[in-house]
Amino acid sequence: MDDRDNPYRLKEAVIDDEVVAFLNEILRLDRQAVSALFNVRVPCGDALGAHPTVQVQAGTSPGESLSVGPLGVLNGIFGADEDGWGPISMEVSDDGTILQFFKTPSPLARKWGPVIEGGE
Repeated sequence: MDDRDNPYRLKEAVIDDEVVAFLNEILRLDRQAVSALFNVRVPCGDALGAHPTVQVQAGTSPGESLSVGPLGVLNGIFGADEDGWGPISMEVSDDGTILQFFKTPSPLARKWGPVIEGGE
């Protein structure tokens, strides 16, 4: 199947810097409210957990259900890369405050980490 025919492909044409810029704009306007909103997670069933693009979190202990939050649903709109990652990520402090939203690094960048200019 041609990738353009795959409805679950990463839709990069839709994910431009404007989406991330918008999220960071509202974060600057009210960091507490946006952090509280994006930190909400609700239990979800296996059917949503099996969706190819919605990002869900598995429970950390036996018997815990799957859960989903706003960023997982938002990423679901835009698709997922070959590793199942959505195109938008957020950096969160230890206290749960969102520090920034950013475009998810490519699979290669996630594997090898940032390139250090002038490094060995």
